[in-house]
Amino acid sequence: MADKKPTHVVTHDSLYLAVGGKLQEVPNGTQVYLTAAQAKPLAEKGRVTTIKERAALEIDSAKAAVKEAEGALKSLTGKK
Repeated sequence: MADKKPTHVVTHDSLYLAVGGKLQEVPNGTQVYLTAAQAKPLAEKGRVTTIKERAALEIDSAKAAVKEAEGALKSLTGKK
């Protein structure tokens, strides 16, 4: 599996997956390769997200933080 690009990011704190025939805990934030059939039930339960989805969420979060910081800066400097 090391030769395949990761497709999903683990978003659950205690997710266990079979790796090489053995059940192992996969830490939150780990990038893993999953087929569509493997990913569907995990995504429905909120255990994994696609890498593209995760990047979009991080970008949206960063934009919100920037907007909040700009508002705070304007209020501190008295500019409108």
